[in-house]
Amino acid sequence: MRSYRQVVNIFTERVLRKANKVEKQTILGFAQQLAEAIYEAYNTQDMNNFEDLRQSLQPIQINTILVTFRSLTQSQLDYFNNK
Repeated sequence: MRSYRQVVNIFTERVLRKANKVEKQTILGFAQQLAEAIYEAYNTQDMNNFEDLRQSLQPIQINTILVTFRSLTQSQLDYFNNK
């Protein structure tokens, strides 16, 4: 059985993989620099999971991602579930 943290990391990684740069900024509220960093990580490296992404970004960027995902609204979740 997966832990809560593992489930959150899997969900977070899947949404970040699905979302384009504009969605990362407008739907998730990330700054342009963070959206670009995530985009670059996925397009220049082999990303298999959240831990791979964690290795590619700065700790403050990962913290921003985790804080953002803790406060997602139902409409934000629905947007990505319907995508």
